[in-house]
Amino acid sequence: MNGIRQFQPVSGFTSSFEGQEVTKFQTMLSALNVNVQQTKNLRLKFTASAFSTRESERLDVLSE
Repeated sequence: MNGIRQFQPVSGFTSSFEGQEVTKFQTMLSALNVNVQQTKNLRLKFTASAFSTRESERLDVLSE
């Protein structure tokens, strides 16, 4: 068999939802700007930023 596999289709598969779905999303964004005027002709601008996101999803699924 040269690496080729054949799959038979599944018949009679039933799936249903029971219970509850719990979904949580948490997103955070923050930034900090600093402007420094060193001399009359020199202005420095610094920016730092951070981004974070978390997601979770849970549900109950039954199959026959």
